[in-house]
Amino acid sequence: MYLSVAALLFSCTKTEEVEVEKLVEVPTAIDLSKVSLASSASMTTESDEQVIIISAAIEAAQEETVTIQLNFAGSAALNSDYSVSSSSITVPAGELTGTTELTIISDGVFESGVENIVISLAELPNTITPSDNGSFVQIDITDGEALLGFETSSITIEENSFYTLNFNLSKPLNEDIVVYYSSVTENSNYAVEGNGELIIQAGQSSKSVTVDANDGRITASDEKSIVVTINGVENDDVTIGSNASIAITTTEIDEGLQISSTWSTQSDLFELRVTDSNGNTVESASSFNAGSESLFINKLDFSPLTNGTYSIELIAYLFDGLTSETVTFNFLDEVGGTYGGPYTFIANNRFVDGNIEVFELQVLDGVYTITQTNTSN
Repeated sequence: MYLSVAALLFSCTKTEEVEVEKLVEVPTAIDLSKVSLASSASMTTESDEQVIIISAAIEAAQEETVTIQLNFAGSAALNSDYSVSSSSITVPAGELTGTTELTIISDGVFESGVENIVISLAELPNTITPSDNGSFVQIDITDGEALLGFETSSITIEENSFYTLNFNLSKPLNEDIVVYYSSVTENSNYAVEGNGELIIQAGQSSKSVTVDANDGRITASDEKSIVVTINGVENDDVTIGSNASIAITTTEIDEGLQISSTWSTQSDLFELRVTDSNGNTVESASSFNAGSESLFINKLDFSPLTNGTYSIELIAYLFDGLTSETVTFNFLDEVGGTYGGPYTFIANNRFVDGNIEVFELQVLDGVYTITQTNTSN
């Protein structure tokens, strides 16, 4: 009986450990939506007292109303040279765009040159982030008859695009306007049409030229731009605006491997060939290039470039072997991989069968590995 009571007392005083489940609050990921600014005009004349619409566009509609605060800067003075209906733009819930109005003020005093208004994004909600190319807009104002310029100072296009570039007047005039322009590009395959001169006809407010960025190969980063500049205009009533030059940058659309080779002798000595394990080949075209040869292997068109091993060969086109020639190779892919080059190969003798393997290309799940197999012959 005594033992039973003791056992009962022991069981009543024992402390049991109970595991308590802890609730951990995991932050909800915020999907940021980009916002970009735009204006209904980039150039205007003070005497016209134009009303310009400033708009903000977001990528995805929000559940709550979005208020986008704006900054106003530039050489033109707010409330003196122009006024705004609001210093912010409201995008209603479920909508994608909102606007505010900017009105040019004519003060009746002639001012030479160009004044500008720079409107940029200021305070944004935590679900909104600035876009890459639309975080500000600029508006030029002149007291003259008209302004001439591009709509923006920079733009990005796909590399295969034939882009229509507009030379814009702030308003039509009653006489023809002769415009002189120039273009600069490091890519020999890019071009801007025309001979550096165009005419905006009386009654018209723009004239366009076509920018040819059709490349058809993997392009190095320093060859991905075209700069077009307005150099002059034959009309005393027209002033060249702030956007007198535009930088056009291209994005790569080709996929594969670009092989480039150069040598010092300015003759068409060599060509390139790639061979797969089944004996299928692709060769560089007989372009008669002096001192260089290149070959683009499109991953979709050749074989295609599936997993496997390929041979990259140098073909002795007109090389006679009497004088040695150092050939320099570079490799480039669509994401900018250069594979540690440049590589060199010294051609000492006439190729017995007309070609020699210089590199081995291994492809594994879209990854290219370049191995040099010969440094000379």
